[in-house]
Amino acid sequence: MSSLLDNTYNMDDRLLKVNVEAIRMDDFMKENNIESIYFLKLDVEGASEGFGDRIKDIKSLHFEAEHKPIWANQRLYSDISDLLVLNGFEQIYYRKAFSQSDSF
Repeated sequence: MSSLLDNTYNMDDRLLKVNVEAIRMDDFMKENNIESIYFLKLDVEGASEGFGDRIKDIKSLHFEAEHKPIWANQRLYSDISDLLVLNGFEQIYYRKAFSQSDSF
């Protein structure tokens, strides 16, 4: 169980907290001269922000998302799906198991 977000299961006393340097994807793309991404695998345990306007430069993606909160302030499937639809994406595959789903 790892995420940049705190979990909602009150397990903090059993979890080791580690500082991890992170960068937004729009900044990463700019710094590395990436014009577009053909395929993106997004599995970020609820922390699904960071593309800004560069989301238009993603051609296709697979994302795993929760349907019930596991992480504090996380984005759930409906949040991510709605954002993608607003940015012109069309879902062609969906599979839900328990409280998580995979979409393409």
